[in-house]
Amino acid sequence: MNAEQEIFAAARAAGLISLAELGDKSQLVCLVLGARYGARRVLVGAALAFSLLNLLAVLIGGALEATLSPRLLAGAAAALFAVFGVLALRGGDEEEEVELEEGTRGGVATTFGVLFVAELGDKTQLMVTALAADGSPVATWAGSTLALVTLAGLGALAGRAALTLTSVRSLRRLGGILFLAFAVFYAREALLS
Repeated sequence: MNAEQEIFAAARAAGLISLAELGDKSQLVCLVLGARYGARRVLVGAALAFSLLNLLAVLIGGALEATLSPRLLAGAAAALFAVFGVLALRGGDEEEEVELEEGTRGGVATTFGVLFVAELGDKTQLMVTALAADGSPVATWAGSTLALVTLAGLGALAGRAALTLTSVRSLRRLGGILFLAFAVFYAREALLS
């Protein structure tokens, strides 16, 4: 891939992951933990968790890209984005509660542990895997990690600010529509491959 394609892959990953996570449980976790431990510790813990989670996802995506046909990968990506789109559009209005133990040692370790467990196998990790399988694992890792860490930081600093402008439901609907658009794009790629 040339530099322009790498930049596009990073920007695509950052944009899609940002939309998928905006108003999601990870931001709520960072909001709660930020109030308890401070934004800096939460940001460090979130950066460590998301860096590791995305590394695992791109390694899996890179392995898939090396072993599976582009047509099959595009079809799988289309199916994943379609499922995420439908789920986002149907999305529940329930909010997940995050319970913290009183005896936790520090904000960095707590944030890392909570986010790692909460996001392992989550839709965004599956999206990172699918995007990395498209042929640009390093750029996908960089874009998705940047997006997740940025959103975690925003959540730790002022997570509720976005919700004063719009609802979680509206954010999920926007994400759902965009996921379905990407499903159509990848379905087209699968058919033309």
